[in-house]
Amino acid sequence: MAIPAEMLKRIMGMPDSITGKLVATRRTPGEGELETGVWYSNFTRVKTEAEKRGLPFFAMWTNGDLCGFCKRFTANILEPGFLQFMQESGGLWWLGGSMDDNEEDKRGGIGFKWGTGPDQTVNYFPFVAVVPPQKSGFKPFFGSGHDYDKEKKAPDGTWFTISKMREVLSGKVSDVKAAVPTASPVKTNTSLHIRFNPTWDAAHIMRFQAAMKTSGGHCLCQAQSPDTMCMCKSFLEQGMPGLCRCGAFEKFAV
Repeated sequence: MAIPAEMLKRIMGMPDSITGKLVATRRTPGEGELETGVWYSNFTRVKTEAEKRGLPFFAMWTNGDLCGFCKRFTANILEPGFLQFMQESGGLWWLGGSMDDNEEDKRGGIGFKWGTGPDQTVNYFPFVAVVPPQKSGFKPFFGSGHDYDKEKKAPDGTWFTISKMREVLSGKVSDVKAAVPTASPVKTNTSLHIRFNPTWDAAHIMRFQAAMKTSGGHCLCQAQSPDTMCMCKSFLEQGMPGLCRCGAFEKFAV
């Protein structure tokens, strides 16, 4: 069964969650010129204006506090150093995620589909892309929470994130694949997508969320290690449809 939008908001964007703190800073774009260096909703509006004005475009889609990597990445970009970089970037910033129910930013919305790429390659949560000025077709994913160094937390992770963004903006990265660190153990799969277990009801999801908080974002059925941060390495490298060991996430063929 589908997870109701209001439940998604409460679980993944509640005010006391890391994701909730980030979402609270996001603005809804109005009719006037958008301000650089702040998070906005409405993917098309932000991307179109960035292209029109020849500005860098930064895009992030998150699975919220249900994803340990999303939580850590969000904690990194809430650091003062990253907030300063946003101001200095001179770019426009879009944020969407599972907690959204509007057509632009929700799972399966325009921003989500743009993030997965024209070949429908699976990019693991969170999707993060940077488009340099005047290069609207150049979409290197530099910072998927599963692709960058799993041990880097704020403030180190913050500076790592900034360095990768600056690398893209300087033009040093020539294509999408080159933008992802080669040390990543994650295997890209073009025929399998990931979703939350569609059979879980709201109460089950809330129990899982509470347990994840106590485990620090690690898989609930394995000994804690860098490879068991949810979604765990074994599930990400799973090459066939099916549930993860905890039963929280499912890979399905498309």
